[in-house]
Amino acid sequence: MPHPLEVGVLLPAELAPHAVTYLTGSHACGLNTPVSDFDYTVIYLDRPDLKRVFRKYPDALHSKVKGTGADESQKGYALKRFAQLLAKGDANLAELADHLRVVGGWEQNHDTVAIQRFMTTVSPFLVTRELVGSYLGHLTGIHHEMRTKGVTPKRLSHALRMADGAIFLLEQRRVPDYRSAEFAEQRALALAVKTGVQTLADGAAALADREGVIQALKGQRDNFPDNHELVDTINDFFVHLS
Repeated sequence: MPHPLEVGVLLPAELAPHAVTYLTGSHACGLNTPVSDFDYTVIYLDRPDLKRVFRKYPDALHSKVKGTGADESQKGYALKRFAQLLAKGDANLAELADHLRVVGGWEQNHDTVAIQRFMTTVSPFLVTRELVGSYLGHLTGIHHEMRTKGVTPKRLSHALRMADGAIFLLEQRRVPDYRSAEFAEQRALALAVKTGVQTLADGAAALADREGVIQALKGQRDNFPDNHELVDTINDFFVHLS
């Protein structure tokens, strides 16, 4: 089902039949404000005969264009490159593959159906030790950014989201969907911090509480499977892709 936020996804006519566009960023996780950008990730099937077409549009899948009332940002991956990053446990791409927030109109054909089939094929195998490491790594990176560049509402809100995601993953062994009803309370706090309704001190205290929980759960990471089954599933998909 297309996502209700069907804003202008700009793809050249030659590329559109071979690509599926997904909503990502703050709108995908429910932390958007009236001035938030719309972020999209475009996945295209990288068949050899398409290489020339995609080289013809070097900026088509990595662009920032003005939308109506907000910026729109697009980035894109060839499906094989997306699969490589997914196998490494990339948290943002795992959320994309698990939640499938498709935007805009897309033509159902061999390429686009294959992309969607890839997502549903790998979805059962996304919860890995590497994915846990990605959430924890994101959190460490945000902390570094806050230390070196300062604590801002946006950075602190992002830290809360990643901490909530890490706790959920460690406890539930499922890919977190921050936009879902399961995260209503946590999302409300993160959004309140982002918009200034809650103070930075309140947000920092909430983050400290969450990190205490993570510290207590961290040992569970060793009980998670590694990515071997995910890698085997990805390899098998591409072997049988025709």
